[in-house]
Amino acid sequence: MAAISTTHSRSTPALTATAGMLALTALSVLSCRSAVDRIGAARVIELERTPQRVERGRYLADHLAACIDCHSPRDWTRFSGPPIAGREYSGGDNLAPMLGRKGVIHAPNLTPTALATWSDGELIRAITLGVGHDGRRLRAFMPYRDYALLPEDDVLSIVAYLRTLPERAGAVPSTRLGWLVDWATRRRPPGLAGPEPWPNDLQDRGRRLARIAGCVNCHSPWRLGALRERRLLSGGTALEIAGAEPLPPPDLRAGSGGRLAAVDRDTFVARFTPGRLATHDTRFANAAERSLDEAGGSRPTRRSTPMPWRVYSGIDPDDLGAIFDYLRSLPGSAASR
Repeated sequence: MAAISTTHSRSTPALTATAGMLALTALSVLSCRSAVDRIGAARVIELERTPQRVERGRYLADHLAACIDCHSPRDWTRFSGPPIAGREYSGGDNLAPMLGRKGVIHAPNLTPTALATWSDGELIRAITLGVGHDGRRLRAFMPYRDYALLPEDDVLSIVAYLRTLPERAGAVPSTRLGWLVDWATRRRPPGLAGPEPWPNDLQDRGRRLARIAGCVNCHSPWRLGALRERRLLSGGTALEIAGAEPLPPPDLRAGSGGRLAAVDRDTFVARFTPGRLATHDTRFANAAERSLDEAGGSRPTRRSTPMPWRVYSGIDPDDLGAIFDYLRSLPGSAASR
C-alpha cells in the first residue's frame, strides 16, 4: 500500500498540471472563437483606388504605421537594418529571436502574390480587428489594436496601396512558438472598430500616432504577450541583432529623466532626417565588426538597433512633432524604469 500511495502522490502534480494546461487551452480556444464570433464576417466593400488614396496608403504603410518594417526582409549589414530593396513586403525576418522568444514567427507576404484571395473587407478586418483570412485570431505581434486608432479612410488607404504593390514571391515558414507564448499572444482582445477622425488636440493626436507608429510597442516592457500598461514607454527589451551589439529601446518619458528629457521639438524631429542617417551609416560601415576579448573569443563591437530609422525618416514633421508633444507630456518616474 505504501508503494501505491507513493506512486499516486508523485503522479498527482503531473496529472494536475496536465489537466490545467488542457483546461487553459480549451478556454483559450473558446474565448478566441467567441471573440471572432462577436466580430462577425468581414465587410463587403468595393474599394475605390484613387491616386490620392493610394499615395496616403503609401505614406502610412511605408512610413508612419511601418508595415514595411515587419513584412520585409531587412539588411542587417547596414545600420538599423533597412528593408532589402526589391523584396519589400515579400515576408519578414523571423521575429522570435528579436522579441526575446524561442521559436519561429514571420510577418507574411503582403503583395498581391499572397493576398489575391483576400477581399478588401477581410484585409480591413485583419488590420483593425485582428482576425485573419481563415477566421482565426491574429497574434498580438500584429498591432491591430493600435491600427484600429486610424480613421477609417486611412485604413482603406492602406488596403488600396497594398493592392498596387508588385507581385513578389515569398512564402514564410509556419509559426512555431511554445504553447504558453502562443496562447498568451492570441488572448489579446479584438481591436475597436470605427475610430473618430484625427483630433485637433496635438497631444491626443500624438498619443494615437505613438501607438500607430509602434513607439509604445517597442519602448515598453511586455509580459506574456501583453504590454505592461503601467509602464508604457518606460523602455523596452534589447532585441537580438546578428553581428552587432543591440541598443535597448530607451525610456521616452520626459518626466522620468529619460532620453527626451533635455531634447526640444526641433531636435527630436531633426533626428529623423536622411542626412543624420547617412552619418550613422558611415560610422557603422567603418566600425570593426569583431574584436578579441580577454578570453580570446570574439564579440561584436558595432552597435545597431532594430529601430527602423529609414522607414521613420519619411514621417511628416508635423506628425513627428505631435508624437514629441505627447511624449513630453508623460510624467514617468525614474524609479519605475
